[in-house]
This record gives sequence, C-alpha cells and structure tokens, in this order.
Amino acid sequence: MMNIATSHPTDPVHVITARQGWRSIDFAEIWASRSLVWLFIQRDLTVRYKQTIFGVLWVVLQPLGITIVYSIFFGYIARIPSEGVPYPVFLLGGTILWQSFSRGTSEAGVSLVAQQGIIAKIYFARPIIPLTPVISTFVDCGVMLLLLVGLMLFFHMVPSWTIILAPAFALLAAALAYAIGLWLSALDALYRDVRYMLSFLIQFWYFATPVIYPLSLVPQKFRFLFVLNPLTAPIEGFRWAVVGNTTPPDTLTLCSSIITTTVLLLTGLAFFRRVERSVVDRI
Repeated sequence: MMNIATSHPTDPVHVITARQGWRSIDFAEIWASRSLVWLFIQRDLTVRYKQTIFGVLWVVLQPLGITIVYSIFFGYIARIPSEGVPYPVFLLGGTILWQSFSRGTSEAGVSLVAQQGIIAKIYFARPIIPLTPVISTFVDCGVMLLLLVGLMLFFHMVPSWTIILAPAFALLAAALAYAIGLWLSALDALYRDVRYMLSFLIQFWYFATPVIYPLSLVPQKFRFLFVLNPLTAPIEGFRWAVVGNTTPPDTLTLCSSIITTTVLLLTGLAFFRRVERSVVDRI
C-alpha cells in the first residue's frame, strides 16, 4: 500500500504570485540568499579553469600578455606618458581593475538568460544572478594584484601604504559592474540585441577610460567627459593606491562616480524587479 506524505497543518505555506507594477527592492530577501551566492561563486570558480593546463595561471597570463604588448606599442613606440613611473607598471595598475570590471559586466549582462534552466525550476532572489559573476571575476583581481606587486619589485618600486585603500576602489568598480549588469541582464531578457551591443559598449568604454593613458593627457575642454565617466575614479584611484606615485582622483571625479553608481544600482534593482516577474515566460 502506497503512503502519501502530507504537510503538517502547522507548516508555513508560501504562495508566490506575480505582482503588477513596480515593486519595492527587497534587500532582506537578497541578504537571505547569501549562502546561495557563495555556492554559485564556488561553482563558477571551479568550472572556469576546469580541464585547463595552466589552471588559475590564466588569471595572470592574460594581463601579463596585454602589458607586454601594449608596453611595446604605447610605451616605447608611441611614448605615452605614465606620470613618472615605468609604463608597464602604470598600464598594469589600470588593466587589473578594468579587466575585472569588463569581464564582470559582460558575464552579468547575459546572466539572466544563461541561468534560465535554474530560474524555471526553483525560486530565489533573482538579483543575485548578475551579482555572482561580478564577485567571482573580482576575486581574480586579488590574484592579479600580486602580479602588479611583483612587477613593481622588478622595477625597484615598493608599494605605498595607500595600498590599503585599493579594496575600496575595487569595491566601487564592482558595484558599478553589478549596477550595469542588472540593467543589461534585464534588457537582454527582453531584447537579445543587448548582448550584441555589449561587446561594442565595453570596447568603446575602454578607450574612454584612462587605462592606457593618464587623465592629464586629455585636453582640458574634454576633461569633464571623463569626470562624468563613473569608471575614471576607480581606475585612477586603484592605480594610485597601489603604485603611490600617480595622480589620485580629485574629489569631484570621485563624488561623481559614487553618485552615478548609486543611482544606477538603485534604478537597476528596481527595473530588474519589474522585469523578473515575467522573465520565465520571455526567455
């Protein structure tokens, strides 16, 4: 005789329904899903370098290769100024944060559609989906920082005490990547054109950010555009914090980045919450 399990009368029953209109941001729900975030991060880090020969060394091989090639063309041929520090150190100081930001933004921007299998099966706080790739890519930032310190020692440079401020600028860049990832992932679920525009957006943003050149090289009449770029302050701040001899971001640029990131993050969460109620039907 087959036994049929029944729920105890006192067990709580949660009914999930699709609500109409704009919904408030449920930070408590996101915080309650933090254990799931760490599980997703562990999965991403494990899968990323699985069945590779060099494994985690790929984290440093790519920025090291970029530094060598760009240093030849931009540092020694084009003679781009580097604020009194060796150009490879200057370049890598910006490349570390840029690479984490660009990869985190790209993966977060398509994460909602990429995770459609698990979304259709269980319910959890959907905003953690674009958050996971951002955190996992910025974990690599710490590994690449060791490469930068090693390069500085090669050029007989010692990291400044300001290196303790580097995580703060990395956190600002990560928050910006998450904010943009929220917008892009929600839009990608509605319009697949977004993923094709993403690579162009990242490439354009790279040259509009002082990664391979200092901000002092930009003519004064165009300087305000870089102040409005929310990634200028994290890049310049991170490089200054580690290297110590470069120019730190001014107060206006830093405040502009913090305000822009905060606005993008809050509006991105609100827009994401509005789209997620019908995302299973759309993807």
